[in-house]
Amino acid sequence: MASPVEEARLRYIHERPSYEILAKRVELAILPRLTEAHIPCSVESRAKTVSSFVKKTLANARDGTGEEPTDKAGARVIFKNSGDLERGLQIVQDLFPDAKLEDERFEEGFEQKLSYPKIHLHVRVLDKELGPDYMSCEIQLRTAAEDLWSRMSHALLYKPSAPSSPTVRRSLYRLLALVELYDAEVERAMTDMTSNPAFEESQLLHSAEALYHEFVASEYRLSLSQEVIPVLLKVIDPPITAYTKTLEDFFKSNRPKLAEFFREYGPESASGLSGQNILASQPECIIIFEIISRKPEALRARWEENLLPEDWLSELSGSWGAQL
Repeated sequence: MASPVEEARLRYIHERPSYEILAKRVELAILPRLTEAHIPCSVESRAKTVSSFVKKTLANARDGTGEEPTDKAGARVIFKNSGDLERGLQIVQDLFPDAKLEDERFEEGFEQKLSYPKIHLHVRVLDKELGPDYMSCEIQLRTAAEDLWSRMSHALLYKPSAPSSPTVRRSLYRLLALVELYDAEVERAMTDMTSNPAFEESQLLHSAEALYHEFVASEYRLSLSQEVIPVLLKVIDPPITAYTKTLEDFFKSNRPKLAEFFREYGPESASGLSGQNILASQPECIIIFEIISRKPEALRARWEENLLPEDWLSELSGSWGAQL
């Protein structure tokens, strides 16, 4: 008669392909939501290996619980900094509202442990294509620095080919302190940077520049952009991260017209080389076209309030086929 662990092993070998599919589906559900929110991250997924499943099941049997591992399917979301992790956690929770949150940051006594705080969401999914019963998937959320330390510590502490020495263990725990310091300093720098008005101006120009270079391989006048962009910001509804999506959608919908515009009026055209229609050779012209499509009156009002030359706007809007 097979032992309970052997029975669990055989059962898991049969179930594992379904857990691979489940893990990938969770990954593909998370990534578009975070991308849409403009949160830089990477998402990985996997089904637990048979070897890991067996070792965990044997350990549970030794401990007297006799339970099978619950993390047969897993997804890992890795964020650049702790601020992005906080925003990403809320989005993932909204995506899986019934998930159970395990957040060690708020556990009493955790501050006395020398490890980074684990943030896990335990999701239960009922998918008739995969089976008649609920299946579980564990979602881990980490910063990039935490992930780097975790991978290294698993290789050297938890899954080494030989027992690690006290020196190795001490070195890894010392590095963990640097991980916390790194994340804290990055978050402080990000908070300071994003509170600076010039940061939004730079973000907006960077977004327009990326689209501009789809059509144009020429330099533009940065000083002119720095004069116009602050005025455009006064017309755009915050946050800039949301407007970036609006601008990208406008670009996709108007790509053929933009291509024709830059051929006829861009910096390499006869008009551009003559110095006419000055804003047609600037990346911010794409932002102006998008605003014209929604808020032409507001744009003209802000333009006049800030005493920008009227002919810059009238020439550009006329070449786009719009009258302000």
